[in-house]
Amino acid sequence: SNCLSVEPVMTPFGRKTQIDQTTCNLDYSCLEGDCPSFMTVTLPAEPQAAKPSAGVTPAKRARRAFPVPPESFAPIARIVPELEFAARVTGIGGTGVVTINQIIGMAAALAGRSVRGIDQIGSSQKAGPVVSHLHVTTTPEEGATRIMAGTADLLLAFDMLTASEAANLGVASAEQTVLVANPDPVPTGGLVTDVRRVHPEPELLRGRLAAVTRKGGHFINMLALSQRALGDEVAANMILVGAAYQAGALPLPSEAIEAAIRMNGVAVEANLRAFRWGRIAVQAPELVARLLDDSVSSEAVSVEPVPEHEAALGALGLDAALEGRIRVRLAELRAFQDVAYARHYLDFLAQIRAGTQDGEIIEAVALNLYKLMAYKDEYEVARLIVAAHDGQDKGGRRRLRWHLHPTFLRSLGVRHKVAFGRWFVPVARLLAAMKRLRGTRLDLFGYAHVRRIERALVVEYEATMRDALARGDIAAARVLAALPDMIRGYEDIKLGNIAAYQARRAELLAAVSA
Repeated sequence: SNCLSVEPVMTPFGRKTQIDQTTCNLDYSCLEGDCPSFMTVTLPAEPQAAKPSAGVTPAKRARRAFPVPPESFAPIARIVPELEFAARVTGIGGTGVVTINQIIGMAAALAGRSVRGIDQIGSSQKAGPVVSHLHVTTTPEEGATRIMAGTADLLLAFDMLTASEAANLGVASAEQTVLVANPDPVPTGGLVTDVRRVHPEPELLRGRLAAVTRKGGHFINMLALSQRALGDEVAANMILVGAAYQAGALPLPSEAIEAAIRMNGVAVEANLRAFRWGRIAVQAPELVARLLDDSVSSEAVSVEPVPEHEAALGALGLDAALEGRIRVRLAELRAFQDVAYARHYLDFLAQIRAGTQDGEIIEAVALNLYKLMAYKDEYEVARLIVAAHDGQDKGGRRRLRWHLHPTFLRSLGVRHKVAFGRWFVPVARLLAAMKRLRGTRLDLFGYAHVRRIERALVVEYEATMRDALARGDIAAARVLAALPDMIRGYEDIKLGNIAAYQARRAELLAAVSA
């Protein structure tokens, strides 16, 4: 569907996919698609008196107390004209860029200024680049609504990739334009659909923007701050508005901006808090940095060491970072099958370590052998369902449903997912406990075509790496070690990627043998 709400996310296990609830338009078309199993959570309705403003889900979000009262400090001295200014607002369609421009314009009108603005609409559909122009003057004026080259006083960049396009850079001036930008990378359509694409380096984009704007621009990690301080990214854009105000780049009374937020009537509380957090991000950046650092440390993966693995793992003599990644994978393989299965993984790494000192090969094997061994069969999906249920149950108040498309139903001609309610949890627990049957004659799921191939891939990969190292071709061994990263997806998609992997593997082996 090319839905930008189904976005890539980097995890300790590599690139995965998650749904961005902030940008999801909630049409639930994903329920109709042929995609991996997932869970939906329906929150209980809250009492009428407790309902938040329109546009805010009834979830009780985490809200951080302000480390300092925003009202206790004045904005930095104005660095754009006191009463008149021109702002260029750039971002991604569907994330509220036009709304922000309208709120700022309304705030200016409430402050007694004259406002004229225009929103680029040609490509402002969801996920397209959006550009808004805003002129604020003391008296009504006739003239171009678009901001001309070198005349912007403020460049408000919710997405650096959009802001760094030539047309947007052209309105800036190194002597005049104040930059307030979000450096958090936002995935594009290409990044979502093509795992080989990577987002441009943030430092490259920062450099482009800094080169055409005044020194001392403000880069505020609005998405990360919004998640940490507000519990989601619904009002993230308003953080930049608060930052622009506190930086002296938005010469309007704070009372007018907050009044415009209330008049908009959508997510009022969240937007007011976001505006104030943006002020804090400029006035007391060290407090925000500490908050974000705490977030990163609290999300670190912690694994209890297993004595029977520690000695063998230490004998590999790897650096601490890679050793930690392997330890996490050992824990997952124990949960996937058992201790012996995890030990097999560790023993093969020892064979590779004995055959080469090349760190790139060792790391690639550690990551990709795990990827092949921890395939998502019915037992593993059941285990993950149980873990998700136990983490989301919250006293039974939430309605949980699992949307599955089991292989055996596919074989019977069922071409869509089937929804299962809470009654399925005991079944999932039983199925997860039956993982001991995996790979045996009693493993009925294991007779499926895709399951047989998944098991064979592990054996084939190990043989391939032994042979590559025995030949002494380090360059080829590096490529072969990383090759399984091509294998992604599920069922037919996975089989297609496996075919491409096999073809590429055959090419490399033929070249080595020539």
